[in-house]
Amino acid sequence: MRLLLIMLVFVSALFAASPVVSGSYETGAFGNTEFPLLLEMHKLTVSERPQSFVYPSRNRNFHGELCDSCFWKTNSNITASVWNTGFGGEAFFVGFVDSVDFDIDTKFNWIRKSEKKIAKLDGESVHEIWDDGDDWINYLRYRGHVGYNYAWIRLEIGHDAMHWGPAYYNNLTLNRRAVPYNYFSVDLHFGPLRVTSFYSKMRIDSANVYTHENDDRNLYGHRYELAIGNATFGINELQMVYNENNPWLLVPIFPLFIEKGNYSEVNNNGAISFDANYRFNHLARIYGEFYLDDMESPITVIKNKYMNSEWAWMLGAQIGHDFTINAMQVQAGSVFEFTHMEQLVYTHFKADEAQMANAGRPIGNPSGPNSRNIDWLLYGKVLTRNTTLIFSLLNSWFWKGTVFGSYLNEAMVPNMESIPKHYLGGAKMHYSITPTLTFMRQYWGVSGSFRFGYDAETEVKGWVKW
Repeated sequence: MRLLLIMLVFVSALFAASPVVSGSYETGAFGNTEFPLLLEMHKLTVSERPQSFVYPSRNRNFHGELCDSCFWKTNSNITASVWNTGFGGEAFFVGFVDSVDFDIDTKFNWIRKSEKKIAKLDGESVHEIWDDGDDWINYLRYRGHVGYNYAWIRLEIGHDAMHWGPAYYNNLTLNRRAVPYNYFSVDLHFGPLRVTSFYSKMRIDSANVYTHENDDRNLYGHRYELAIGNATFGINELQMVYNENNPWLLVPIFPLFIEKGNYSEVNNNGAISFDANYRFNHLARIYGEFYLDDMESPITVIKNKYMNSEWAWMLGAQIGHDFTINAMQVQAGSVFEFTHMEQLVYTHFKADEAQMANAGRPIGNPSGPNSRNIDWLLYGKVLTRNTTLIFSLLNSWFWKGTVFGSYLNEAMVPNMESIPKHYLGGAKMHYSITPTLTFMRQYWGVSGSFRFGYDAETEVKGWVKW
């Protein structure tokens, strides 16, 4: 009877909540301009809720709503003087049976380009069609999760990008802006302690089926998170193994930073990071993360003179406030983040092996090694009886070096301990500003996102819901 109810509601229910909170669609192609992850972090900032920073994460406000929605979209994109137009659509389904919940968000897009130069778009695969000099790209995208919930454990299989840590944009270990991947995760809760362990098989590059079909890149990760009052502390471990697979590394009591030494050095890559978050008076929170990829000794990190130390750090803050104006409920706030990425972070000994990457892009901060990011976001949400208005304004400053150690797939060279660093060598500052506006009624909505400056882009879409 429950299954029959799900099928009936799929064709009749209104757009509703998802059983999982994830932010991987909040940037890039087909961006979700309702910003579910941003507003979830806003709630953590202004409320007394325990703060936890593992995404995708179970939405504990989900009570079994089911939905089916579609939208139409027009897209205009300006990149390297190429004008693109296209159309697309989306279908979104969620459901539950007893302790099992699921959601799947599928999207398709067709883009017509004015010259035969295909951009990589969001890093996932695309299909090119040629017709009398006109070239088209069509590509499909999806995010999906199936989870089993018990009192203190959640088992989940999904296709998404994990986001570990308190930052909205620039988490260093696992970041929602990575190319999504299939994964299996175990999420354990013991009072204030949360332990998350996951496994994923990564693609080596975007053409993996043709160039690396016989090679494996397997990722294991653990996050240990302690939430005490307004403070949250996290330790993250990653181990990427190339052409090896060690399933016991999924067990969270096996420390990956020690296990790394038990395997061939050239076939595995390990990293560990530490993050902290503190909330002030339900008005603001500050947070930071330190990521250690490799070092000869602690003193090499402190001196930071030669290429034998690879590390990164990030600092950020979020302020927020909820209030009412003439019966309108308003959520407003701001996010500021500064990120410092040293040379060779995420890289490995040889190209296309155990890099901390999926499909040729970092699984952590998307800017990669030898870079700096400054992101400042203003946002707000206004809710009336029948209307929702969401707006944001993002200012971004970006620097990317061009010297050795600036690119993800660079191979290491001998005598790293004697090669001086040149942080941001050859870098130029790139600035962009992106206003976004979303207007939603009960059954329909429209939104626009307009990026000016570096990597300019315009996206306008509309949708209907049922």
